[in-house]
Amino acid sequence: MSRISLTAPSMSDEEFQREQESMTAEERIQQVHDVYGVVLRETTKSVQLLETELNLIETKDAYETAMGRCPNIVNDGKILFLRTEDLDAKRAASRLVRYWEERVSIFGERAFGQLSSLELTEEELNGMDPNKVKWLRGKDKSGRSLIFIDWEGFDPSRCAPSGAQKVIWIRVHQALYGTDMKERGGLVFIVDASSFGLQTYSRKIIRMVISDINESLPLRRIVHICNPHSFFRQMLPKLRFLMGKRMRNRVFMHSEQIDQLLEMYGIPTSSLPDQILPENAKPRKLQGLRNHVICRSGTIEPRAV
Repeated sequence: MSRISLTAPSMSDEEFQREQESMTAEERIQQVHDVYGVVLRETTKSVQLLETELNLIETKDAYETAMGRCPNIVNDGKILFLRTEDLDAKRAASRLVRYWEERVSIFGERAFGQLSSLELTEEELNGMDPNKVKWLRGKDKSGRSLIFIDWEGFDPSRCAPSGAQKVIWIRVHQALYGTDMKERGGLVFIVDASSFGLQTYSRKIIRMVISDINESLPLRRIVHICNPHSFFRQMLPKLRFLMGKRMRNRVFMHSEQIDQLLEMYGIPTSSLPDQILPENAKPRKLQGLRNHVICRSGTIEPRAV
């Protein structure tokens, strides 16, 4: 069981509300794009600018090693880094260099092969059940793959953070590179947080995953937290702070009529695990949908947690 720091930085509901109200028009557009899977397409110029920015970075040992040993893998993924950073070549170059540093640190020599087909040994899993992170069948309406994170039965005392990190990286790469997702660069995470309690909480693992998503992995993401445990709600102010501005404005909580809500976000009920769905989930009239506003266009205006 992880120790909980009572003095850890946090963000209150009031602070979060003020942050949302102060978002610029550009930030709101980017948020809607990420929620619904709208992708900015790179141009020849943006790709050239990325190469220029990469050349300006002096220290990039892992990246240069990868370019020498697996250039096809490196080059095939560059467009994802541009899309992740809204075609900002400088930020994309920095993320790409950090990504290869982290990839080599996590997987060693195996980092230079295809992660999407990598099989982990029991020693590498180090207590982590790989079925806790699943690549779901089907996609959302924009074509993004779905990754399901199951908190039920998770025991951080028996799972080393390194095992959890490897599993998440492999699942992300399977979703990004195993389908036409390479043409998009976004993922939808669906989390069953009904068992997110004191016994299953690991600040170290959560912090590590958030860091990898925010700083290294090449993906635009949206996160749906389903059936959050009361402990999750208690920890939310601290989790918000860990997430950073962009990520916390792309995390949504659902505790009722989950199948209907996710359908409205473009996620088909047929792709969802039974464990997060209400009993005998059937089409019914939407009622009492909290934290959601229907826009004139018929889409949902995002209201993050």
